[in-house]
Amino acid sequence: MSNEIHERAVKIYNETRPSEQVLAMYGTSYLTPIQRATLSEIESHLQNVANATAEFGVKLDAAKIEFPATRETARAAAEQKAACMRRTAGARALVRKYGAQGASDIVARKTGKRINFQH
Repeated sequence: MSNEIHERAVKIYNETRPSEQVLAMYGTSYLTPIQRATLSEIESHLQNVANATAEFGVKLDAAKIEFPATRETARAAAEQKAACMRRTAGARALVRKYGAQGASDIVARKTGKRINFQH
């Protein structure tokens, strides 16, 4: 897994490097944090997200977590997503069993709330 993370970090590093013309034209003040990052910082970010993903059993996208993610911020994002998944488990089960319209009718009948499930 570490080799896979390293290869992905190298790919991100190579794709986010600004060209010499861009640096000459705009300078370094307009660079994003990922463009300023070193290869080891990118690899650390990816590793922290992968560790949090494995720990909480949810799927996180490293691109959607603010760079650079510390171990704590990655864990917090994974914990938040896991909590959201637990809260909506019953609704997902209803949709799987009865379909979106049937689940919507059941929730409306039991709670009085009208929920539109995404198909």
